[in-house]
Amino acid sequence: MPAGPAWGSGPAPTGGDDSVGSGTSADTASSLESTPGTDLLPADPSGAGDHPTGIVRADAGWGADTGATTAEYAITTLAACGFAALLVVILKSEPIKELVTGVIQAALGLGA
Repeated sequence: MPAGPAWGSGPAPTGGDDSVGSGTSADTASSLESTPGTDLLPADPSGAGDHPTGIVRADAGWGADTGATTAEYAITTLAACGFAALLVVILKSEPIKELVTGVIQAALGLGA
């Protein structure tokens, strides 16, 4: 038999009614940690933004629209690939090859 509590179990509540937490920040933190979808970070160590529970939400400082989602990245990547393919087709055409060759020869003084 182990000497202490099972792994992951917290200390037994101290004093008061056993059916309700004591209202401490530790009780609040443990109830929030067990709630799915709540990402928590330790409170600001400087004490500048003290939070009553001693914890703050990970997304507390972020606005509603903070960046591109995976779908937006996929659409942007697809558009970039399409643009690159279009450039390859254009640059491989004979008139463009002649134009680029003419510009290079004129710049180097080989055409005159």
